[in-house]
Amino acid sequence: MEYHTYIYADSNYALFFGQGYVEAEDHLEQMLINYKMVEGRSAEIYGREYLESD
Repeated sequence: MEYHTYIYADSNYALFFGQGYVEAEDHLEQMLINYKMVEGRSAEIYGREYLESD
């Protein structure tokens, strides 16, 4: 199965803003969890056992 998806935008900013918006519609919870992990704040979500990994 092949998909041919085309995205048109007036600027790179508009293109990536749209891509982020669509991604967030489908995966917002996972995006927020990943954001916390990158910031070193996983323990806020998962509890004290994640303090060492933060």
